[in-house]
Amino acid sequence: MEQKEIRRENWIDAAKVIAISIVLLNHIGIVIPGVNFWGGMFYVPAFFLLAGYTYSPKEETYGSFVKRKAKRLLIPYFVANFLIFACSVVKDLLLGNFALNKTLLSLLGIFYGRNQLFMNVDPEQNIYFMKILNAPTWFLPALFLTLICGEAIYRKTKGKRNTLIVIMIVLYALLPLCHSVIPVLLPWSLDTLPCFLIFFLVGWVLKDASWFEKQMEQPIVKRVGTVLGLLAILIVAGLLNGSFNLSIRDYGKSCLVSVVAATFSSILIMYALYFIERKWAKVTEVISRPAKYTLSILCYHYFIGQTFITVMMLVFWGMWGTNPLWFVITLMAVVLSVVGPIVLERLFQMIKRGKKTRVR
Repeated sequence: MEQKEIRRENWIDAAKVIAISIVLLNHIGIVIPGVNFWGGMFYVPAFFLLAGYTYSPKEETYGSFVKRKAKRLLIPYFVANFLIFACSVVKDLLLGNFALNKTLLSLLGIFYGRNQLFMNVDPEQNIYFMKILNAPTWFLPALFLTLICGEAIYRKTKGKRNTLIVIMIVLYALLPLCHSVIPVLLPWSLDTLPCFLIFFLVGWVLKDASWFEKQMEQPIVKRVGTVLGLLAILIVAGLLNGSFNLSIRDYGKSCLVSVVAATFSSILIMYALYFIERKWAKVTEVISRPAKYTLSILCYHYFIGQTFITVMMLVFWGMWGTNPLWFVITLMAVVLSVVGPIVLERLFQMIKRGKKTRVR
């Protein structure tokens, strides 16, 4: 079945901005009752669902597709990681903390693409790779693998919806086996790839079925009933399973229930924003404005924000946490975590344009 062309819509970008905002809250350490827990259900899965929803096959070879996605995702991944790595080495040299074994482990982490080796073990016995404030970048190679596998699935199935649903069911059934049999976190999130592919295919099927469009055509009573049903499933699944962290294959109490919670929470936020765009388009237009910088924010926010907080803790030693200073500095860290990556992105674009001009 031929995939529907997706026009760039603000509600899709708004969903990415909301998801990356929850990432920022968690990584900076801001706790908002309810937001961190329920937002944590969708902020990673939503990106994979949206990737499936916006996926549109092109007339190109598979190798050309892989190359295009590598350029889009892996080049920023390695540029960001080596830039952060260089800053870390310089800092250690200046402070007299340089250690070759720690540096080599961080370098290995860049190629391994995971924060740690084991899950659910004593932190003292675990092996941590991404200790230079680059841990959030694990997402990029994971998304890359998901996209190239998704492309392969499309080429084999021709996008037949029923076949895709069967593949999702098979992947869902295999999740517990993958989780219990694989003892370590594999490079580039290979061990959680079935989970991410489920999200990707759900997004794909939602688009192919025109689910959001058809929902808007339903009477308001049916639409409200659909939302309440999705919400009820999400609440039950979320409360039963608890929080989870897919970056380290922590599914909470059940990998199967976590996928349900993640899927329904992502669909709900997408549905809400789709509805808002049709009723109050200006709202999603405003929310979506930072969306073109989400990749840079993802790569650099943690490094910039945590570096700023560390410096402030040293400057205001002894006063940390004893007055409103913490609140002000945390807010400044959030602002810098957004503004800093945007400035870097614009700087990279200026350098790129300068190179093209010189070539001409």
